Amino acid sequence: MASMLGNYEALGYICMGILAFALGVCVTILLYRLRKAEEHRKKAEEYKQSQQVRENRLKKE
Repeated sequence: MASMLGNYEALGYICMGILAFALGVCVTILLYRLRKAEEHRKKAEEYKQSQQVRENRLKKE
């Protein structure tokens, strides 16, 4: 596959290496952002639950 990108084998392997690296970076960034979004969602959910508990306490008093 690498040699199909150019007449020179080395150039093909360099291109494949750069593309593989770029793909790895993109996947890493995507997974990092997904994890941060999930953490944010959980914190928001915990905050809503704590607000509901607080409101319930105030209603009982």
